[in-house]
Amino acid sequence: MNPTPELPRLFYSTWGADFYSENWLKPVNCWMFAMIKFIEANIDLERDLDAIAAFEEFSGSDLMFIYPDETQRERVHALFIRQFHAVAKHLTFAKREVSCAYPVDPFKSLFVYATLDKPLEKPLFLIDRKSDDEKKLLHQVSIEPEEIQEAGLFIYYQFFIVPPESKFHFRVEKSSCEARYASPDFGIPLYVVQQLKVRPKYSQSMLYKKIESVWGHQKAGIPLIAAPDRHSQSVYTRKSLETILGGKRAAIFKYNKEFYSLLRFHDMLPCRIEVVFDDKVCLEDASSYAHINAKKIPVINEFRKIEEYEFDVIILTCAINFDSEIEFFRSLMRYAVDKKIQVLSLYDDALHYDVLEGRDVDEGNFYRIGLTRQTDIPVKRSTQNSPGNVLAVFGTDTVQGKFTTQLYLREALKKHVRVAHWATEPTGCLLGADIGYSRTDDYLTAEERLAIERESIKELAKGCDLVITGGQNSIVYAAPDGEKEGNVSTLIFDTHLPRYVVLTVSVDTAIKQIEDSIAYVDQLAAKNEISSRVVALAMMGGRKIRGSRWTETYFAPVDAATIATARKKLHDVFGLPLYVIPDEIDGLAKQVATIDMSNG
Repeated sequence: MNPTPELPRLFYSTWGADFYSENWLKPVNCWMFAMIKFIEANIDLERDLDAIAAFEEFSGSDLMFIYPDETQRERVHALFIRQFHAVAKHLTFAKREVSCAYPVDPFKSLFVYATLDKPLEKPLFLIDRKSDDEKKLLHQVSIEPEEIQEAGLFIYYQFFIVPPESKFHFRVEKSSCEARYASPDFGIPLYVVQQLKVRPKYSQSMLYKKIESVWGHQKAGIPLIAAPDRHSQSVYTRKSLETILGGKRAAIFKYNKEFYSLLRFHDMLPCRIEVVFDDKVCLEDASSYAHINAKKIPVINEFRKIEEYEFDVIILTCAINFDSEIEFFRSLMRYAVDKKIQVLSLYDDALHYDVLEGRDVDEGNFYRIGLTRQTDIPVKRSTQNSPGNVLAVFGTDTVQGKFTTQLYLREALKKHVRVAHWATEPTGCLLGADIGYSRTDDYLTAEERLAIERESIKELAKGCDLVITGGQNSIVYAAPDGEKEGNVSTLIFDTHLPRYVVLTVSVDTAIKQIEDSIAYVDQLAAKNEISSRVVALAMMGGRKIRGSRWTETYFAPVDAATIATARKKLHDVFGLPLYVIPDEIDGLAKQVATIDMSNG
């Protein structure tokens, strides 16, 4: 039996904005972080066994990520508070107040204080900057926090600028609560990468002027380096991936939701997974927390054990965002260069990270899933780029299942028709899609990308009866500072021009959300002067409510009666067939296979 794993903490995420935690820690949702830390401080891993499973669910950080979306906020709030109480009922709360700090990035940190006992007046936050040995007080500031009350907790929080690589004592006025805190170093690197064009995240002069006004004079130390001049080879097709990975033994870095997709559909991979490396997690079997029938695969977090495993290729499932990842990633890349092991990155270009100075790097051993001008697809400006046999899977809300539905549907359709798959996730072409990527190099213009993608989907459509593609996020998702017309699913629709659409739902997706999604499909079809219609609804067997540091977010099971009720309600309102995935995937495939695609 595996030992109880370390409880999940919040770390920088592959979904974080600008490599850091802006998407996770905002003024609107940071109270959720305070509640997680309050529970965490009161759990005893040896004694509170009943609370551990509930805490895994409660600390599933997807809820924090979703909460800033105003269309989801009410539902997410209710779910988060319900999960808080589900853990709290198992605890005695020996610690009635908790304080902590967490870096949003190396220069901005969040300070939080949570207490069961309401202070007589709002307390001040006192932040003491200490010398490296913590014996000398170098500077002190006081800040006034914001206040919120949730589920019987009084929560105080504030974001504040701090110098990186510094030590602090965080105190709360008129409280014995104190927390030691060290701001992180710069990571690899302190850059924003958008479409792989690198630029500094901050203006160094303005940043240090602000730090000096708060903390006194600081020695400027942002490690600005020249933009990287080495590039991995870009690959994005199943054929090219099979050439690189076919029959090889793979090591994965790291144990995250992207890896879980590879594990769940391991029989679709062109390679064999031998070991998973992670900076935090250590398990005897990678499938310990999932019901997956796969070969036993160890998860290792000690780099010194790397020689115990044999592998021919390293697959990177994430961008490098966590402080804890840096040294492991650096060692792994140097090992790959020294041993001449090929490296494939699903997201960012590994050669863009400044970790291989002084080594003779064979750039031909590095690959990144993405589209560049290395493609042999001609750039054509034809307006006749509208194949009639394209079906897209879009989401109606933040419930996941779009990519999973595509994979299940593709395999089920093979029994009936010739099917091709354009996946809008980089994991896709590792799992049998003909094309799969999400990013392009910045030197491709939007017009060039559109022309290349439309031309390539035309080529796919010629050789098959049906092309499957899909969206990301909800099709009607609107970022806090944007409109739904700017979301990725809209771009995918406008590019691939699907004539048929399957919408993913869950047992409690709001009727209006589905109505808005169907109406938006009609709107996009009219804008593009094509006919496009929703042909079915696909429901994963529950609601996405769970996720953590070591598992993919997955669906909580829902009883048959609840599904039956949801099915009847949705059919009565929309008249569309609904299929539970994966149990009823054959039914969805048979319906799709009977669609007459010849008229487009």
